[in-house]
Amino acid sequence: MPKTASLKPIGMKMEEKLDGSLEIVREAQIESSKSYDEEASYYWDNLSVDDRLRAFYSVCKRVHSAEFEDKGSYRFVLYNVFGFNLDAYAIGMECGFMAIHNALAVATDDDPKLVKVPVTHLKNIRTHLEAYRSLLFKMEVKSSTRKISNIQGFELLETQHLIDLIDYIIK
Repeated sequence: MPKTASLKPIGMKMEEKLDGSLEIVREAQIESSKSYDEEASYYWDNLSVDDRLRAFYSVCKRVHSAEFEDKGSYRFVLYNVFGFNLDAYAIGMECGFMAIHNALAVATDDDPKLVKVPVTHLKNIRTHLEAYRSLLFKMEVKSSTRKISNIQGFELLETQHLIDLIDYIIK
């Protein structure tokens, strides 16, 4: 009869192994984002002025069309307008495009999906989002055995985007 491997981890709890693996993935994701940002900056810095103007014009023209004429979703802009694949979703978030898209997604008064929210309600929502963001951040800073997960990191980023959007609206 062949030997089978034990399902029990030796010398380390499964949760500790998982936390360590998540930390490795988180660090790799941070390094990858930093590297991509540096490469994109290097690319931009090495374009001629004419090429920068063409790129600027091309991107702004597409964003304007997608946001104001098509009134497309974030995914619509990435996939249909720019012709990107799923890789663009995170890159668009990382560079701030999702925040730009959300800030530009202004409903008209005749939009049936428009919900008018009093400024006081927005301020209350902002207060709760701040508290939630603070809690997520404290979990990241205070935890010596359990690092913040990728999902919590995403929530931290998205919560800040929502706070920024509310700040923009109530100004």
